[in-house]
Amino acid sequence: MKRKFPNLFIIGAPKCGTSSLAHWLSEHPQIYFYTGKEKDSKSEPHYWVSDLKLPHRLKEDEYFNLFKCIDGSVKYAGEASVWYLFSKTAIKNIESKIESPKYIVSIRNPVDMAFSLWLQAIKSGWEMYTSNFLEAFNFSDLRIRGKSIYWNSELADPKQGAYFHACRLGTQLENLFKTVPPERVLILTLDDLKENPRREWLRIMEFLELRDYGRVKFPVYNERRVLRNHFLYRIYIAALKLSYKSLNVRKKIGLVNIGLINFLKDLSFKKKKIESEDFEAFEKVFAINIGEDFSSKSDKVKWISYLNNYRNIIAHSGTKESGLNHDEVETLEKIYNHFRT
Repeated sequence: MKRKFPNLFIIGAPKCGTSSLAHWLSEHPQIYFYTGKEKDSKSEPHYWVSDLKLPHRLKEDEYFNLFKCIDGSVKYAGEASVWYLFSKTAIKNIESKIESPKYIVSIRNPVDMAFSLWLQAIKSGWEMYTSNFLEAFNFSDLRIRGKSIYWNSELADPKQGAYFHACRLGTQLENLFKTVPPERVLILTLDDLKENPRREWLRIMEFLELRDYGRVKFPVYNERRVLRNHFLYRIYIAALKLSYKSLNVRKKIGLVNIGLINFLKDLSFKKKKIESEDFEAFEKVFAINIGEDFSSKSDKVKWISYLNNYRNIIAHSGTKESGLNHDEVETLEKIYNHFRT
C-alpha cells in the first residue's frame, strides 16, 4: 500500500532558488514542509536517491519521522532535495511508494547554474579545485564515472561535481516526464522567481489548488558566495572533516553549535556577483541554441520558459481545448530535437 505523505517534492535543480521555495512553502498553513534546522546538512534528506553515495542520506525510520507530526489541516507534506532531478532512481522510487505526489522543479540557464554549483561545492568542502572553474568543469566526464579527481568523496559523491552532466536540465526533464504525467509537475525558472516572486507564488498556489493567504514578502535564502581567503578555507575544510568523521566528538565539544565552522565559513566566503574569465569559454562549450537569434545571455534562457509555458498549456485542464499554434509547435520541435542530441 502506498503512503499518502510526503506528497510534495522540490526536486531541483541545485542553485535554482530551491531553498527560498522550501521556506516560502513551509509558512503556508496547509503545508508541512520540512526545511531542517538552519544550516543543517540534513535539511535535504535525499532519502529516495539510491544511485549516489550521499553521507547524510537518511534511513527509512529517520525519514518518515520527519512527517509524523502532520495533523488534519495539512493538505501537503513535503521536502526539498535538489539532487532528485539529477538522480536516475529517485523519482522512480518516489512513484513506487507515494500516492500521486506532486513535483516542483526550478531551473535556470545551465551556464549560470554550473558556475554557481562550482562555488557551492567549494563552500561545502566538496570541490578541491578552487582556482579555475573551466578546468574543474573539464573533470566532468571522469567524475560522472565515480572518479574523485580533486574531489572530497568523504563529503559528497564525485558525480555531484560532474558539472556538465549535473546541468543537463533538458535531459533530466525529459527523463522526469517519462515517469511522471505533466499535470503533476510544475516548472519554474529562477529568472521568473527573481523578477516577480508574487506571480510565481500564485502559480504554485494554483498548481497545488490552495488559497494564497495574501503573501507579499519573499525573502531569499542561500545566496551565492565567492571564496575570498584560501588559507581560512583550508582551516574550514579541516574543521568540516572533523565534524563529519567524529559525530561523538562533535556532540561532546559542540564544534558546530559554538559556531566555529560557521564562523570560518563566513570569513572564507563573501557575497558577490561573479564575472568569471572562464565564462565566455565555458559558454561556448555548454551554450544552448535551438536556432533562435539570441542577442543577450538572458534571451538564451527563453527556451526554458517556452518549455514551461507549453507544458502547462498541454497539462492544464482548463486550456487543453485551446491547443498550440503552429509557431509553438515548431518551437517545441526545436527543443525536442535539442534534447535528443
